Parts: sequence; structure tokens; C-alpha cells
Amino acid sequence: MKKNICVLALLLAGGIVAGFAAPADNFQAGGIEIGGDLNITYSPSYGIFNSEEREQDGGEYEVYVEGSANIGWFVVDRLSLNLVPSVWMRQRRYYNSGQENKYTYLYLGLAAGVNYYLLPLKSLALSLGLNAGITVIPGIDGIDNDLPESNDSLALQFALEPNLTCYWFAGEHLAPYLVLAPELNYLRGIRYTNGDKVTYSDDYSFLDDVYLQMRFKIGLKYFMPEGGRFQAKHKDYADTREDFGK
Repeated sequence: MKKNICVLALLLAGGIVAGFAAPADNFQAGGIEIGGDLNITYSPSYGIFNSEEREQDGGEYEVYVEGSANIGWFVVDRLSLNLVPSVWMRQRRYYNSGQENKYTYLYLGLAAGVNYYLLPLKSLALSLGLNAGITVIPGIDGIDNDLPESNDSLALQFALEPNLTCYWFAGEHLAPYLVLAPELNYLRGIRYTNGDKVTYSDDYSFLDDVYLQMRFKIGLKYFMPEGGRFQAKHKDYADTREDFGK
């Protein structure tokens, strides 16, 4: 997290040096926005300077991968429709009395949403947004005490995420951003690890299993106004001959 904050600070500093380009044209109808964020964490399960622990627990680790992309299109000025694919993965490996244990958890999500942009300052933009999405959580086979362990589970997670995003333009079209996003989510089991169907009682209410997460994210986004895309100077045959000195 500290590393991400340092990167954001450097990008913001770059925006100061760049002179705060006015971003207004980036939010006109027909424009495109492309962005995303990625975090990869690898954590060995031992003190790296502890030779005894390193020898005893060598090969034990946890890995986290979390990332999302954002592809949006401005249907009218300042209002964009977005698709947000995402992935979250955790893998853990450890030993118990010399026997290997390895487990992997995977979340694959896709959300759709809308953003409305405000321009309070020359180099600053804010967006108010709302995303709704679904995440597929498949079971992944692992290793339990040196023996293969099957996992045929399946679950779906539904989410609703209002969000507030702040963009600081480090160039004419490039902006790092910071997101505050409270997320309501509901997890629905489909299959147990043995493959049997998950059943719910008649008096079950899904509202009992709705949870709240407060999410803070940083990322980078590039805006492409409609008039600035795929523009190339036309050259006829005579111009081409002149370029080659003929």
C-alpha cells in the first residue's frame, strides 16, 4: 500500500511540473476512457534473515494478485458507460510435519457501471459512479498433506458499488486516480466442494448475508477524446515521392 501511495505521489508531482493541462475535452461525447489498477504481493512464510526459520519453512508462501481494468465510452458529455473486468487470486503453500498443503482461491468478476464527471478545478476532475457486477468463484483442486484434494465447489458473488473518484491530470490525457467505494456484496453458493448442490431453507433471506466492504483503490486512466483518435495527415502520391527525394 505504501508503495502504491508513493507511485501516486510521484504521478501527482508530475502533474504539477506538467502545468496542469485542462482536461475538459476528455469528457465530451464519443470519447473513450481506459484505465486500471494492479497489485501483486508475494510473502514468504518465514523471516528472510532468520536462517533457522528459513531452512525450516523454506518453500512456504502466500501470493495475492488483485487487479481490474476499466473501459468506458462517453455517451453524452461528462457521462460514460463502463465495463470493469477484475480478478482476485490468493494462493497459500505450507508444510505440516513435512507434508505439503497448497490451496488456491480465485475470483473472476465483471461489472457494468456509469460515471458522471465534475470539473471543479483546471487540473482536477471528480466522478460519481455506480457499478453492479457478478463474480464467479470456482473451486480449484489443491494438495492436502501430500495428497491431491479435489474441489468442485462453485459460488457467485453479486455486488453493488457506489463510488467517488478523484482524478489529477499529470498530462493532457493521463490521470492517476483515487477511489472511495463502499461495496455491498452477497455470496450465493451453487455447489459444495464435493460437487453436491447447495440448498437453502424456505425461510432463508438473502438480506441476512449482505455484507459491506469499504474499498480504497488507486489507479491510472487514459482519456481519448473522439476528435483526437486515429488522426493522421493524408499524403497523396506526389507527397510520398517528395519524402524520398524523387
